[in-house]
Amino acid sequence: MGILRTIIPFVCFCFASVLGTGNIALADDAATVKVKLYATIVQGAKPLKDDRIAWSISPLGEDGTPMQEMTSAAPEVQLVPGRYRFTAKLEYATAMREITISEAAKYELAFEAGWARFQMVPNRKAKPLEENVQWQIYRYSKSGVDEKRKLVEVAAPSVQLTLPPGWYSVRAKYQGIVSDIVAEVKAGTLYKYTVVAYAGKVRFTAVDAAGKAVKKDVVWTIERVSKSQGGKRVPVTVDQTSAPHLMIGEGQYVAVAKSGNLVGETPFDIEATREKKVTVKLKQVNTAAAASGG
Repeated sequence: MGILRTIIPFVCFCFASVLGTGNIALADDAATVKVKLYATIVQGAKPLKDDRIAWSISPLGEDGTPMQEMTSAAPEVQLVPGRYRFTAKLEYATAMREITISEAAKYELAFEAGWARFQMVPNRKAKPLEENVQWQIYRYSKSGVDEKRKLVEVAAPSVQLTLPPGWYSVRAKYQGIVSDIVAEVKAGTLYKYTVVAYAGKVRFTAVDAAGKAVKKDVVWTIERVSKSQGGKRVPVTVDQTSAPHLMIGEGQYVAVAKSGNLVGETPFDIEATREKKVTVKLKQVNTAAAASGG
């Protein structure tokens, strides 16, 4: 009997320990709540179904769930009750909320942003270009395009961006075309902008002193003559094909061609929708004298 009295309390103690451990586990499970998140372009709009939305969740107290980051259209997370900062980012739009979490719930983060879509046409009657255009998007400045205010540069036939409300400078480059526009973005609205290049086409040929076409190692630089800058020549494109066929915006230009120590240049004008041929006669240049300034 003495042995039995000893064993029974021991068994009871083990059983109580198991129950105690189980209760702790249940308490840990109950300590977090499920939080569902979704983003909208403006408050009250339909949830965005964009898997590129980047989320971060940061506790504002020491007892909260450690910081989490994920990329998802509508993430679900388990959080210890407490106060958190929720941030969502999509391209150039950001939404942030500080929320006290006490129970399972669903929360909206509104970007209060809009969209802008850009495409280019050579002239008003032409279809949008299907080849890549170099798009440069800047925050607007009264002084003009400012490289310090550049947001993004994208090579694509057309581009659509999520942007905060405001004004933007947009520069589109294609072959010999450089076109600038100013675009507005309003929250909750998709603006579709078409850049009209008012361009013509030019076929360039380089010839030597005898009038024979030069086809080897020709480098072309097309320079726009800027009236606003007192006739200053501004390069708009460089091409290394022997006889390029380029689309160029309206205006006055100079075509500069180089092949080894042969160099030549020819001024020309462009009118929208017109095609023309430009021939540049190359002449021998004494590179040593040119380098020394003689």
